[in-house]
Amino acid sequence: SPANNWNAPPPQSIKRVSGLIPCGSSWKALRLGTDVAPKARFPPPPLSRDAPDKILESPAERSCSGCLALTPPQRCAHLLPVRAPRLCLWLCAAAFGAPAHAAAPLTDAAAILALSGDAAASHRAVIVTGVVTASESDWEGKFFVQDGTAGVFVLGTDRQPHVGDRVVVTGMTSRGAFAPIVAGARWTNQGPGPLPAAAPTTAGRLLAGVEDGRRVAFAGLVRSAYYVPSRKLAVDVALDGQRVHVFPKLPPEINPESLVGATVRVRGTVAASFNAARHQITAINVYVPALDDFAVETAEARPPFEQPVLPLGEIARYRPDASRGDRLHVRGIVTFFRPGVDLYLQDGSGALHLECAQAIRLTPGDTVEAAGFL
Repeated sequence: SPANNWNAPPPQSIKRVSGLIPCGSSWKALRLGTDVAPKARFPPPPLSRDAPDKILESPAERSCSGCLALTPPQRCAHLLPVRAPRLCLWLCAAAFGAPAHAAAPLTDAAAILALSGDAAASHRAVIVTGVVTASESDWEGKFFVQDGTAGVFVLGTDRQPHVGDRVVVTGMTSRGAFAPIVAGARWTNQGPGPLPAAAPTTAGRLLAGVEDGRRVAFAGLVRSAYYVPSRKLAVDVALDGQRVHVFPKLPPEINPESLVGATVRVRGTVAASFNAARHQITAINVYVPALDDFAVETAEARPPFEQPVLPLGEIARYRPDASRGDRLHVRGIVTFFRPGVDLYLQDGSGALHLECAQAIRLTPGDTVEAAGFL
């Protein structure tokens, strides 16, 4: 402010000062060395993380605890006089590029997600209390936590919480590869808590990214079931013409292949796949934490290979008996085949391109039958 002459040069007679704290419009010494100048109005000297001893010297030193509230994931390397906790906060703020008067910590998930990319990258302090909604054993300490406002991804913890744990998360904001996240986090468990209610959603909201980190509910048609490289079961569910990758927990007696063609109801936490370099969403994943969060509403009416063979030339034509979402049963002669990718079939009425990841050996001229979704 104009009352503080920040442009005034610092007194040249200062040789050694063990600690300074702001006091009104001036700076006062906590413990003085020799040849200390009289009180004067001047800004604090530049700070260096590599040489903090240029600012502080004292035999009565202790580890900085105030820094943990300002920058939770980063231990302060400063050793400060017992009487200088406020200086500790100021020193940490300068060393990590934060303003001298740091903003209050963000305390709800919605406030984190409301930050712009640049604001999230400024490492705002976070203290959020919520319930863990998604936490996989191979996530190496990462998880989603949801409070009464939204859900947010947490990165950088040293242990894995369980779904349903009520936790207090401290950390700092980061831009993330898609939405803002909590990085460098630590958490404490306050015991079990109920999972947040799953809100109904649509394909449009999922693809827009606004549901990222939240518990949602929807129903759709299972198009495929397969295992990803991490050996998790993935079920592709069609919702309003879009595919959602669902990772459910299934009883051991259920054959995943039996789900194809069934209508299922899903409750789980949304996690976007993204192009990290461009921060753009590419696909939608939903992690289902419990058996009763994935339920079959209607099984496929009958096995597709028990249905009549449909001539290839009739596939795109009007059929009064057609049912939305049913698998089609076709037969034809292979004219081209790429293992694990696709093949082309031809019969007397037309031709068809099929995408097929099945491990099978075919040669042109083979006659095959296939069942799949249009």
